[in-house]
Amino acid sequence: MSKSKVLIIDDDPVVLTLHKLLLKKQNRIDEKDIMCFTSGKETLQYFNNKTEEDTFYLLLLDINMPFFDGWNLIEMLKYDNLKIIIVTSSIEQKDKLKAYSYKRVIDFYSKPLTHGCCKVILDHIA
Repeated sequence: MSKSKVLIIDDDPVVLTLHKLLLKKQNRIDEKDIMCFTSGKETLQYFNNKTEEDTFYLLLLDINMPFFDGWNLIEMLKYDNLKIIIVTSSIEQKDKLKAYSYKRVIDFYSKPLTHGCCKVILDHIA
C-alpha cells in the first residue's frame, strides 16, 4: 500500500500554520506527512529532488503567489502520483473554471479552510 503526503503551498505563513493545524486535528494523517512550502518554485524543487515512487501526493495549492504562482506549478509538475486542490482567496469565477480545466485539480476551496473542509480533503487520501 502506498503512503500519502499532503503538501500545503501558500506564501502566507499564517495560512500554512492554520491549515497544517486543521489537518493534524483530523487525526487521519501523521504530522510528518504534512509538508509546507512557501512558493511554487520551492515545491517544484522538492519534486525534482525527492519523490518517492510509492507515495501519493495531495497538494493544497494557492494560485496567487508572487513570482512563481500556482498556475506555473500546475503546468510544470510532471509527477504522476498527485492530485491538486486549489485553496485560494480568489473569488473570480474564471479562476475556478481555469482550475477545473486541469485534470489533476479535483477541488476548489476558499481560504481559510475550515475543520469540515479538512475532513473532506483528507477523504481523498483514505
